[in-house]
Amino acid sequence: MSIKANELRLGNWIYNNNNEYQVTPYVIEELWASVRGWVQPIPLTDKWLLKFGFKKSDNYGNDEYRLDGYSYFRGSFYIAECDECGESVEVNFVHELQNLYFALTKKELEIKK
Repeated sequence: MSIKANELRLGNWIYNNNNEYQVTPYVIEELWASVRGWVQPIPLTDKWLLKFGFKKSDNYGNDEYRLDGYSYFRGSFYIAECDECGESVEVNFVHELQNLYFALTKKELEIKK
């Protein structure tokens, strides 16, 4: 699976040639000019959620991750404090989570040191 240039924002994390790196203007320009998709999405894993500062909690024996009132649980990003009462969006890749978080908060989702 490859990513289209219009799916990316500066600072999104992507995968290419066994390396993870952030999108720069050069990457977007290259994608627009390229016929083939050479940039791959990074699957969203617990490692990435923790890097971004999500805190892991137990939800009836299942892993749930929370940050700023939002939850990530079983492949979905919940826009409320609980799974049953909020709207959810399926999020499978790191750049999708970064873009959604920015759209909701107007803040970049950055790796915590």
